[in-house]
Amino acid sequence: STFGMLAGPADPVLTGEVVFVSFRLPDTDEWFDARAVVTRIVHGRRPSESARRVGLEFVELGAYDRYRLRRALEGRP
Repeated sequence: STFGMLAGPADPVLTGEVVFVSFRLPDTDEWFDARAVVTRIVHGRRPSESARRVGLEFVELGAYDRYRLRRALEGRP
């Protein structure tokens, strides 16, 4: 979403930790970089969870970056 994401971390993290995320916008060659805070940790222990994931909330994301992200995500579930 334009406010955060669910990601598979490469390294262990703690709730409240600030991280840097970088990903390619869908169907483009454009990269998106942002700072985010870890808001939730999914340990992958429940039957519906297949792996460890972290919930991230973007911080200090400007209006233009939110617009770029919103446009890239239009029409997606």
